[in-house]
Amino acid sequence: VRFKMARWGVDLWDQRGQIEKRVDDGIAAVDRTRNLVAQLAVVESEYAKSLRKVIRSFAAGPDADSTQNQAWKTLLDGLEEVATQHDNTAANLNGDLSNNIRLLIKSKQKDREDIARAIAKLEADLGKAADEYDKAKKKYEKAEKEADVAKQAFLKSEESQNVTKKQVEKARQNWAQKAKLSEGIQQALAQQTNEFNQNRTLFFHTQMPSQFDAYQQLDESRAEALVQSFAHVGAIFRDGRDKSLAALRRVDQAVAAHNKVADSALFAKTYKTGQPLPRDLDVPAASASGPAERPVSMNAGASYDDDDDVPPPPPPPEAPSYAAPAAPAIRYRAVYAFPGTNPGELPIQEGEMLTQIENDGSGWVLVAKADGTRGYAPESYIARA
Repeated sequence: VRFKMARWGVDLWDQRGQIEKRVDDGIAAVDRTRNLVAQLAVVESEYAKSLRKVIRSFAAGPDADSTQNQAWKTLLDGLEEVATQHDNTAANLNGDLSNNIRLLIKSKQKDREDIARAIAKLEADLGKAADEYDKAKKKYEKAEKEADVAKQAFLKSEESQNVTKKQVEKARQNWAQKAKLSEGIQQALAQQTNEFNQNRTLFFHTQMPSQFDAYQQLDESRAEALVQSFAHVGAIFRDGRDKSLAALRRVDQAVAAHNKVADSALFAKTYKTGQPLPRDLDVPAASASGPAERPVSMNAGASYDDDDDVPPPPPPPEAPSYAAPAAPAIRYRAVYAFPGTNPGELPIQEGEMLTQIENDGSGWVLVAKADGTRGYAPESYIARA
């Protein structure tokens, strides 16, 4: 919407009360913004304290090196950064922004007072001119009345039969004197009236419009500075939000890096003792005083009487004189490089030869390098050699 430029000094020459109310309301709006910013700073600071108190009541899990615990720690660190940004927001609100708003209020209040004093002086000067005009007018009215009285006295004496010519002449001279004096005062009044009219014209057409225009300039500059402070508030909150989001995005990265297989392997490595599984308990031997039981024959085609001697068991088979051939090792070649940044993972380079140690079908293969270094590698990153 396009608006025609207005001049308060011309368009609102008779609306001084409304102009001054507009200016005062505008300064009050700046002060209201100052109060808002101060309260927002308190809210941000208190939120940061509350958030930090909650965060610090939690500690990282026992598996300090697990990817799960790394994600947990990243979450707590991200929330700590959020709390820090709320503290920074409070500090920024209480910093230059609040100071600039206070200075704006002080500056516009001074401008308002200066204009009001200038108007008061103009009104006082015009009031003096008006007083001079009133005095001149009253003086003329008095002289005019005295001249009229003298005229009536002369006319009455002239018609009276009991008044001498000398008295008539004296009355005429008195009237002439009063009339001349009234005429001089009338001329002075005319001059005073012209001067007063000039002062009034200057007051209403030049001086007061100039002051009303000053009020307009004050109000417009005040409004421009105020809305800029609104933008400053928004920028402060956006900056805190963006930095908080950057910290929380690191949580997403830590979650993406979570490796349940590696965490399980790390847990097993941490608590594995190397002890063998428990063996079967020994079966108790038969009592020496009881009848001996006959052992089961090792020869299915032979039979023995109770009195026959039990033959000894056959000797165990002799171990072969040669070693049984071992199963061939499964070899892999790395198709892609894998950084292996998480605990339990094995960093590999493209083309590197690896030996399988175990493949449980989970998608991760436990392999070893030529130097004996072991770790898990994604099965999709390697191929049978």
